[in-house]
Amino acid sequence: MSSPHDEVSPQVTPSACPMFQVLAFKLHQLEQLLSHSLFTAAWKKIATQLNTFILEELILENTFNEGGAAQLQLDMTRNLFPLFRQYTQNPDVYFSQVNEACTLLTMKPLPSEFLRNIKPSKVDLLKIHLKALTDHQACDVLRRRVELALDVI
Repeated sequence: MSSPHDEVSPQVTPSACPMFQVLAFKLHQLEQLLSHSLFTAAWKKIATQLNTFILEELILENTFNEGGAAQLQLDMTRNLFPLFRQYTQNPDVYFSQVNEACTLLTMKPLPSEFLRNIKPSKVDLLKIHLKALTDHQACDVLRRRVELALDVI
């Protein structure tokens, strides 16, 4: 992806638009069909499963340059989280792993030597307090940064 410093207005990733539209429509349908307590349980389960899916199938299966990481964070904070803000004041709680992964992906570039040798025991050297991601998951996310991939090639 292009650098986030380019003079382009931040927009949702075009390929993500249909997903967000279907999700919003289905959540609205569920809200109309289910009792309040059942719907609350349902949207919480959906949010939790989406958090896991995005972490495991999107973040941990791809590499990200600076622009791609910024775009992912934008898609999450301006599109996904607001969908759930209709049901809770703090949707970030249900996407804590994705939030922490985005934080790691959008950190200032780290020395490739640090990234190449990153081990779970070294994660606390980043001075980021992680609650949702394990140290192993944090290492896996850091390995998704393109500066490491380019340095290894």
